[in-house]
Amino acid sequence: MTNTVQKEDTPNPYNAKKSWHQGEDKPFKSADDGLFFEEPTDRNKLFDTNDITEVNAEGSVRQENLEIEKDTPYKKPDYKKRYDDLKKHYDAKLNEFKSREEELLNQVKQPEYKAPKTEEELERFKNDYPDVYEVVETVAHLQSESKAKVLEERLSKLQERENQLIRQDAEKKVNGKTS
Repeated sequence: MTNTVQKEDTPNPYNAKKSWHQGEDKPFKSADDGLFFEEPTDRNKLFDTNDITEVNAEGSVRQENLEIEKDTPYKKPDYKKRYDDLKKHYDAKLNEFKSREEELLNQVKQPEYKAPKTEEELERFKNDYPDVYEVVETVAHLQSESKAKVLEERLSKLQERENQLIRQDAEKKVNGKTS
């Protein structure tokens, strides 16, 4: 049976007596504790009272007593309050954006267009919108020209066919009398 010796951990003797280990630990106040800042005391005040004396140009004296507000620590609001505040702000902005969008869409909407049907309405449209009238007239001429070409081709084919039929009838008559 072998005996094993367990070695105990002992602190490093070189770190035992350092300057920062001497004395009692001070309680943590803020991150500025490591730096050299003196805490403000009443002895550091420039004036002993909180009174302000002001002399006007007229020579009258006005005194005010200042109240020193005690620094109260910041209380972090709880999660529910922060969430409710953010949700309220978000909803307000969302409603604002929706109303603005509707307003812009209403501005863009144009009234229903009614095409001019009578000669007077057409003249009024021509006087009110001469550029638009010219564009519409050009488009109408182009469409009518393309349809006229198709009709002319059909008409020429029909005339050719009629001429052939007349020629055939004339040839039959001539051929019938000679035989």
